[in-house]
Amino acid sequence: MKLPTFRGIGAEDPEQHWFLCEAVWTIKQIQDDNTKLVQLATTLRERALTWYMKYTSAQNRTLVEVRTAMIKEFKKPKSESQCITELKDIKQLPTESVWDFDQKFKALIDQVSFEFAPEQHKEWFIAALLPHIRLPLMQQKLHMQDEALEMAMKLEASPLAETSAGMTNLQNQLANLTLQLHDIKKGKEVEQELWCTKCKGHGHTKDNCPVFVEYLASGAPNPLV
Repeated sequence: MKLPTFRGIGAEDPEQHWFLCEAVWTIKQIQDDNTKLVQLATTLRERALTWYMKYTSAQNRTLVEVRTAMIKEFKKPKSESQCITELKDIKQLPTESVWDFDQKFKALIDQVSFEFAPEQHKEWFIAALLPHIRLPLMQQKLHMQDEALEMAMKLEASPLAETSAGMTNLQNQLANLTLQLHDIKKGKEVEQELWCTKCKGHGHTKDNCPVFVEYLASGAPNPLV
């Protein structure tokens, strides 16, 4: 009995794949987890193999870890409506490469029952990319999503992309600084609205009146005693 193959696309179920693999291992009386991992790797194709190579390259993984991560990565959403919701809100994460985002995007597309026109597929993909990659792509005459992917990966690898990403971070920092300055200014405006009943001045109350403090410091009698 041969092990099944798994590509990680379309309606393929990772739990079903594991069930079949474990059935074969039981029949062949294979109990060693390392042997199972090696055999599992030979069953993977396309997107599933790409994911496995990346997942296991950083550190050694146990059979249980691979099983849990693989099911989490490739398990089909509970319903098509949930998948559509994910597609509607999908965005490339700042720490996510264009390639990884494309794989996630295509996996969701594969799990809906209706087909997207190539132009719509391309536009949806571009709209979900990070700003420093999306904006240059929107100015290009691209017809297919694969063209957009190739161009996006080139932009990601270029020094300009790093500069653009840095500019985005700088803009965020400036925006935060502007908000802080606005809060400080607002606080000063509130302070200027204060009125002192002792000296009739603005910006402080009678309890911390500088004129009255100076008066007492001169040795004059306290009129409140």
